[in-house]
Amino acid sequence: KFQLMDPMGCPLEQEYVGYYAMQDDEFDSAVQLARLRAAAIEMMAGNELAAIDWLSEPKEVLGGKSPLALASTAGGAREVEDLIGRIRHGVFS
Repeated sequence: KFQLMDPMGCPLEQEYVGYYAMQDDEFDSAVQLARLRAAAIEMMAGNELAAIDWLSEPKEVLGGKSPLALASTAGGAREVEDLIGRIRHGVFS
């Protein structure tokens, strides 16, 4: 028995019993989202709710897209990681 989590790590309402084998691309996406979530939480000094809000809200610097929306592609995920790194290091250009 296990509980499914949404991409941000929040538990879904229903528990499931069973097994699901992820495809390679699904696994890669899940790992990437977990990395972005962890980086955003670190950027927000451990405040998980602030990190989730930040990831969910559109950003002008990302062309009006939310970091999560942009992270749907590998290139977009790298762009979000780069932005988080710049913010953490005080580079805003």
